[in-house]
Amino acid sequence: TEIYTLSLHDALPISQGRAAEALAQSEAVLEYDPLSVTAYLLRAVVLFFTGDNEASAKACRRVLELDETSPRALLTLSLIHSYQGEFDAGLHWAERLVQIFGRTQISLFALGMSLAEAGRSEPATLVLEELKRLPSAPERFPARIALIYAALQDHDQALYWFNQAVEFRDPTILRIRMLGKADRLQSNVLPEEILRKINLA
Repeated sequence: TEIYTLSLHDALPISQGRAAEALAQSEAVLEYDPLSVTAYLLRAVVLFFTGDNEASAKACRRVLELDETSPRALLTLSLIHSYQGEFDAGLHWAERLVQIFGRTQISLFALGMSLAEAGRSEPATLVLEELKRLPSAPERFPARIALIYAALQDHDQALYWFNQAVEFRDPTILRIRMLGKADRLQSNVLPEEILRKINLA
């Protein structure tokens, strides 16, 4: 059974109203292969995107039972806990990413988001600057930079980097749906033109 390739592009088909289809595919695969890490991971990503954090976290924990180093599961758990105000848990999973993979763009994003959501602006800013120094950061992952700025309530910088994300077609911009303060973010940071471009208006 064919399922989506799990990458930063996961959010695109989900944002186009195909979350139910993606969940159905993951269930079909799990019926055939109850130990499919990819299917559980797809389920976790879809549920996270659609706002079912409890079910997404459960799927992530199942992924980690099968593959304790899954970066997407660790990232998703970190974001879920941070968005829910469980800051110590969010930071725990972010630091686990750093421990396993080093200071990569995915681990620095998780670490920066967990610190910013916890209100720890100074260390979050240091992590953010480190993330921006990674090779080709402005072209490769501008939306992740924007999301950390948004969590830091730096609206001017968030808007600049969201514009960069639209220009470079970074699908991670779709994660603004999952921010705990998404409504305020959209009204204060993102003009309607950008929201239309990413189908959120």
